[in-house]
Amino acid sequence: MKRIPCLLLTIALLLPVFALADVDVKSLSTDELLSLRLAIVQELIDRGEMKSANVPAGEYTIGEDIPAGSYSITTEEILVSVVIGEYDGMYVVSRDSPVGKITLVDGDKIQFTGKVVLTKYAGLSFD
Repeated sequence: MKRIPCLLLTIALLLPVFALADVDVKSLSTDELLSLRLAIVQELIDRGEMKSANVPAGEYTIGEDIPAGSYSITTEEILVSVVIGEYDGMYVVSRDSPVGKITLVDGDKIQFTGKVVLTKYAGLSFD
């Protein structure tokens, strides 16, 4: 007689897990998909699973395209300019001259003239 309530309780506890495992992304709007993608990337960064990302040349919005946070910027190209907003900051990045730390906040616009690697800033290290 106790088996039936236990079975029902087990099924009730497992239903949310099955619901989460079967997300219908086709029914989500573009904005919902982009928000979900950003949330996933942010969680991977927070867990330390994703430490860097290759970012092609282009203009990006922080909080939409790139998660807010502090980053180091490197490149393998000869010269890349990094512009934040219109007048907030301009940096020149080269193979020999990375940007050690830059803090990006939601709403910032950032533009790269070449491919860069953004790495989550982890503080200074001393050998």
